[in-house]
Amino acid sequence: MLGNKRIMIDSTSALATRKADGSLVIAVWNYAQPESAGSPRQVKLAINGLTGPHHLRIHLLDRDHGSTLAAWEAMGRPNNPSRQQLESLQKMAELPASEERLIRSGAGAANIIELPPDSLALIEVIK
Repeated sequence: MLGNKRIMIDSTSALATRKADGSLVIAVWNYAQPESAGSPRQVKLAINGLTGPHHLRIHLLDRDHGSTLAAWEAMGRPNNPSRQQLESLQKMAELPASEERLIRSGAGAANIIELPPDSLALIEVIK
């Protein structure tokens, strides 16, 4: 879902890209070390240079949404999951519904994205 052209930004926990159609796609993450609970984090996303109204489409993946890790661990970490376990894992891997909101842009405007521990948000800037 990312674009094919990387845009350089000053961040160690975000990646910005542009698609061929000119749209902007940003990935931000809140990494937690293995065996660590981690902590929630607020990301302030400031986007300058937009003309006209835009909105954000936010896809959030975390331990409970779109990830099979917690379910696999609850199964006892099977090396060869049964057919029923595989079906359960596939259901857990489904992407959750995205959130859409109007973008705040201009000088001093920031869009706040709440990131649970060990999560990733893929953010599309849509006209």
